[in-house]
Amino acid sequence: MTRFKNMRIEVFLKILLLMTIDITVVSADPVPAKWEAQQVRLKYYENNTIYTCDGIRTKLKALLLAIGARDDVRIETKCHGFTSELQPHIKALLAFAIPAVADKTATAGEIFPAEWRELKIRTRTYRSIDVSDYELIRQFKKQILPRLGISADNGKRQYSASRIGFTTKFEVLMPVVEETESTQD
Repeated sequence: MTRFKNMRIEVFLKILLLMTIDITVVSADPVPAKWEAQQVRLKYYENNTIYTCDGIRTKLKALLLAIGARDDVRIETKCHGFTSELQPHIKALLAFAIPAVADKTATAGEIFPAEWRELKIRTRTYRSIDVSDYELIRQFKKQILPRLGISADNGKRQYSASRIGFTTKFEVLMPVVEETESTQD
């Protein structure tokens, strides 16, 4: 019971230490895009930060959504024992769709406007990702992003008496979100 209570407290503390994500439009001109299905594998091996299978699925989904994946992401993990047990080594199969520049074979119904954006993820308030996820993000950038043709910087780690954190940038194609006018009565 104490172990479960400690895990709940740890999850709550991690939610408090979330990260921020800044989005900057790189090109103001929308480009025609279509959803492109992807299926990639990730092998996570780390001894400093270990996850449960459920926990790493949550983190990976947050990262995929950050780079513009559709929200119907599927992640299958290979775990030893129960999915709620901490796992130092996890293999995951990620199935998702991300925007890609539409080619001439795309039909009109598949095409939507998209724009190139720079995402800057910094420690403190982005979904369920926090400073302890540095190694996961590093492995995500090394194993996943090159297969998707997404460029990313090497990231910066900061260590000081008042702040421990990191910053990393991605350049991704994301759907243009139409702003709707709100009506006030």
